[in-house]
Amino acid sequence: PITRAGAAPPSKTAVGINPTSGSMFVGGTTEWDDIQRKFGNLPELEKPGLTNDELQEGLAEAAVVYDPLEKRSLEELNHMEEDV
Repeated sequence: PITRAGAAPPSKTAVGINPTSGSMFVGGTTEWDDIQRKFGNLPELEKPGLTNDELQEGLAEAAVVYDPLEKRSLEELNHMEEDV
């Protein structure tokens, strides 16, 4: 490959194509893409969501600490007791 005098040789790092802008990047977004997002010219990147395991763990923890009677008034509790 032809390089400028004093230029570093080409990197062996994997290079990808940014799907929103079509620009090349190494392991992330380019500075240009970041600036364009800042000014609203490109859409925000999607944040990675929770995995199924993390979601199930969170739901299990919430179910353990949830008490359906906790915020009921005494009147509501008495009414519920009469219905049983």
